[in-house]
Amino acid sequence: MAARQCVQKEESILDFWKVHPMRVVKWWVYTVIIGLLPALMRFAVWLLTDFGVQALSVSDVIAFGLVLHISMINEAEDVDWLSRKWRTINHGASVAAIAVYCVFFAVGVIGEKSSSVTQSNLLYCSLTLAGISLLLSAVVLHALTASSKSATT
Repeated sequence: MAARQCVQKEESILDFWKVHPMRVVKWWVYTVIIGLLPALMRFAVWLLTDFGVQALSVSDVIAFGLVLHISMINEAEDVDWLSRKWRTINHGASVAAIAVYCVFFAVGVIGEKSSSVTQSNLLYCSLTLAGISLLLSAVVLHALTASSKSATT
């Protein structure tokens, strides 16, 4: 019985990507790729020049995380049928993450002029938070799409 439920859950996740391909493509383009543009441009400059810039910066990762969370807030605002509780939880989590990103940014700015902050550790923490934000954003996209499907039927 448990194995059958697991297979059904896998099928529903795969069905999401099959049923809503344009929404997924729009999410990748408008949210993920645009959020990664600062990091991609920095990487291109690092790769193609000898200016001595870093390949990836804390501020680039923070910009990506901010774009993800602002996108989640915006997606939930445009949907009328969402429950107030779900919207409040989504907004609260996004605002909390945005606050953490702001703290990381401030620490990064201080770290540029002070040796008391290890930039590599801050970069790893920012990358971890951005990875969690990316997963959360994908889950929110899935929840909104699944909820819209059930709301329209």
